[in-house]
Formats: sequence, C-alpha cells, structure tokens
Amino acid sequence: MALSARRYSPVASLYPQASLLDGQGNTDEALRFQQLAPGFFAAQWMADPSTELRVNARSLDIGGAPPPRGETRLVSMAGADVANEYQVDPQLSLNLQALATATAGNSIDPTQPQTDDFNATLQAGMGSLRLYSLWWYALLLGLLLYLTELVYRRWPRT
Repeated sequence: MALSARRYSPVASLYPQASLLDGQGNTDEALRFQQLAPGFFAAQWMADPSTELRVNARSLDIGGAPPPRGETRLVSMAGADVANEYQVDPQLSLNLQALATATAGNSIDPTQPQTDDFNATLQAGMGSLRLYSLWWYALLLGLLLYLTELVYRRWPRT
C-alpha cells in the first residue's frame, strides 16, 4: 500500500505523520514518510488486500508551533480480488454451450474440467490437416538470393 501527502502550506517545517490503527482504533504501527520532492511525501508498507485499513493522519510542525489542523482518519475498504473478465453481466455473457453446439464442437463442464476427455475426431467427409515442411525451400531461396546479390556486387561496372 502507499499513502502520499502534499504540503500546500508555505510553512516549510510542516511534515506529515501517520499511523495504522487496529480494529479497536488503537495505534498499531507508525508509517515512515519519505520526501520525494519539495512538499511531496510518500509512505509505503505491506498490507493484506483482504483487510480493511484504518490510518490516522496529521501534520507535524518540527519548528515547535502547534499543528494547523487536527487529526484525519482515512479508511481503505477491503478489496475483493475479482478479475475484470469475471465482471460481466450474466445476461450479456456468451453462452458457451450454445456456441459449441452451433459449431459442432464440444464444451467442458466448468465445475468438473478434469472429468472431460477430448479426442480429436473428424466428421465424415472432412480430411485431416497436412503439414508441409517448408524450411528446405526457404533455405534454397535464401541461398539463391545470397548468390545472386554476390554476383551482382562483383559484376564489373562499365
């Protein structure tokens, strides 16, 4: 997690100070801010994304003057780690079973994918794919182009 703070006050002795709070509101851990640029501070720490974070933030005047404002409480709600591809309205999602039926294919039961056994079978009248070894022709073409270019460069100019 990261927390950033910016100083908008012209008082250069103001610095941010923050601490994490536990579930009862007691101070748990103090955060250490680093000044990344004049007036811009950042603190980073490791946190579990499934837990709610509470932070108590305030400004501290290292010159000894009282802080201009009181404390501020910040809350970061626990995030549900849901991938974007699962955030689709079921009414708008693609019916994979109907797609497999329409294209004469098979579908996997998503709840038991290990139970399905797929073997490539061809329907009557459909031939199999044939792979051609083309590397030999590419090698000959490359050699022919190389020799042609070599002869062209060595040919005497008039």
